Amino acid sequence: MYALIEAVAPTLQAIDPQLDCRPVRALARIRRDTRFSNNKEPYRDHIWCSFRHNGEAMTDGISFYFEISATRVRWGCGFYVVERAVMDALRRFCLETPGRVLDAVDSPAFKERFQLEGEMYKRMPAPDTLPEILRSLWQHKDLYAAHTIERFDMVFEPGLPEVIKRDFQLMAPFYHLLRDSWNAGRA
Repeated sequence: MYALIEAVAPTLQAIDPQLDCRPVRALARIRRDTRFSNNKEPYRDHIWCSFRHNGEAMTDGISFYFEISATRVRWGCGFYVVERAVMDALRRFCLETPGRVLDAVDSPAFKERFQLEGEMYKRMPAPDTLPEILRSLWQHKDLYAAHTIERFDMVFEPGLPEVIKRDFQLMAPFYHLLRDSWNAGRA
């Protein structure tokens, strides 16, 4: 994992120089802190790394991430958990600059590689004037784009770091859109 982090770090630094790409900061611990958790298993069943601004907690910032479990490999970008004001700022962007939002999430290359995921509100009607993909974004409580491969052996392919770097570059407009939403929602 440290070698993978070091391989993708220059690409992430080019996207945002403020991303903390130090391996010791990016790699999550495999040991679980069970003091305040109902789950008392001592180890996690997956391992991941995440890249975010120094000082931002994983639970309230934007991050690029890569994770490995026994059954899949996954990487992406987005909010793990986010304040309502940040998603409200993204909704304003959907109304005020729909072209920018569409450029970030509706390009053929982006749609071919990534699924938009996250928890949704059950009752949050979107304006009918928005394109379908923006109406879907409107209903999100949190949001991330992910590429998932349902095979663990993918981690042994020698070209994996290059694939992840290419995908992180492809996600750069999405990342910057989320970063602008985060800044606007926290202002």
